Amino acid sequence: FITDAIAQYEAKGVKVHRLPPEVIDELRKATQPAVDEWIQSVPNGQKYLDIVNQTKSNK
Repeated sequence: FITDAIAQYEAKGVKVHRLPPEVIDELRKATQPAVDEWIQSVPNGQKYLDIVNQTKSNK
């Protein structure tokens, strides 16, 4: 889905910027405390996060 969407944007003249993997890793590390807090404060938070991560891995 993402690949197709990006191709459609680019075909319409939209410039798409993608972050390098190392920057994404830095952002994940920096935001992990907020994710951990969210998991603790939302009922079934970890289950929701697991669903999101599973969906992302089924690209």
